[in-house]
Amino acid sequence: MKFSHLFVAVTAVLSGVSAWAVPPLSTGTALVASKEPVAIDVEETRPFDLPPGYKQHKIIDRDTLTARGLPSTFGNWDMVAFSAPENSARGAYPDAGRSIFIPAEVGNGAGLFRYDVDTGNFVTLMHGIGGGNAARNPDPASFDPLNDEFTRLDPATYTPFDTIVTGEETTGGRLFEITNPFASDAASAGVRWLDRVPAIAHEGVRFDAAGAMYVVDENNSGSIYKYVPLTPGDLGVGQTFVLAVDAFDGQPDENWDSAANAATRRTGAARWVALTDAVGNALTLVDPFIYADAGLGVVPTGTAGRAAADEVHGTPYGRPEDVVIDLRNGREVLFFTATSEDAVYAVALQGDTADVKVFVDRSTRDVATGEAVGAVFNNPDNLAIDADGHLYVIEDQEPASADVWQAVDSDGDLVADRIGRWLTHGVPGAEPTGLTFDPNVPNRAIISIQHPASGNDALWQVTLGQRKGQLK
Repeated sequence: MKFSHLFVAVTAVLSGVSAWAVPPLSTGTALVASKEPVAIDVEETRPFDLPPGYKQHKIIDRDTLTARGLPSTFGNWDMVAFSAPENSARGAYPDAGRSIFIPAEVGNGAGLFRYDVDTGNFVTLMHGIGGGNAARNPDPASFDPLNDEFTRLDPATYTPFDTIVTGEETTGGRLFEITNPFASDAASAGVRWLDRVPAIAHEGVRFDAAGAMYVVDENNSGSIYKYVPLTPGDLGVGQTFVLAVDAFDGQPDENWDSAANAATRRTGAARWVALTDAVGNALTLVDPFIYADAGLGVVPTGTAGRAAADEVHGTPYGRPEDVVIDLRNGREVLFFTATSEDAVYAVALQGDTADVKVFVDRSTRDVATGEAVGAVFNNPDNLAIDADGHLYVIEDQEPASADVWQAVDSDGDLVADRIGRWLTHGVPGAEPTGLTFDPNVPNRAIISIQHPASGNDALWQVTLGQRKGQLK
């Protein structure tokens, strides 16, 4: 473990990065409308509308890599990662822009590969054997990463410990750590199943300053989880907690908007309730570590971690899909999307307790109109944070509604003052996903075009004031 990397990764906002590497949107720079669907030639050359001064450049696409030997099942490129934790201090990872980790979120033969921007080469680090959920091994004792099925690998998160974490966004989803992400092949990648993390539908994964890991359960009764390693830097053994809002008096095993929950508070003072002890033994009656599919009887919701959270009254949210962590006024804040609620929440982390607020929703002011953003803000899915602390909200939408919004909280009260359309794309059938900013060149970002109608997933670079093609 590199403790210096852990420190700088979570204190980047204090590291002296120049102000407004990506300026806040204003009237005249915020985009006023979503992009309409485009023809194939535009998809391949200029799929985005962007504010003035920005450039776009394709890094690589699926068809090109498939011709070079990428597994044929590797579509649906999702939440990508540079080879550095998000918001690392500039220079802490000098080669962060060279390697990009790309997960394939498919239901059959999913995997994850590393792409080298300099050489154009790739290395497959995980590759499922095929067969879908039913072919997955539910027993950690006999896990073999070279002979197992993986399904719907959604995140690729570079950890403060120089590893990659990815997980399955599916019933009984498993979380994995690639301990040698710069390996030359899958056999030496050191993939291990983090089997002390409960079975949930994994999507977002991030870390706080102390090295605790936060994950979310992508379900309409999904919760927010914290995993504290027994040994700092070693994710193999640890304790899991679930977020419980003190004022929530609804039914945790029902959807966020059920009759019992619709009018119930899910904001305000909260606490982290333990699901396991310090070494991962369950404290609940329901075993949170059942990874097989639904239909087991003892797991009424079909996912063991969710059932365990329900047992201790964990607060349900409407499809939590991504999570990021940033410093605000000297305190760590966790942000997560609630896709079904058309909202983003902010959770001020305070040790064993927390405070939850709605950061963005449809009542937030649109920079372009001066009015509440309303229904054009729809299905917030992924999140990213730039070097200046602006939060980016990526919608799970297809054209002509596929937007990325920039949210600005000028006074740091954890309620966004305004939101503006920063990017919109027109690739038929596709959603934007995987936005992340280069820690060494903070006015450069990468973003995926996922599941286009053409089948040609692509990774793009978006820059402000950078020469086209500059990637390091």
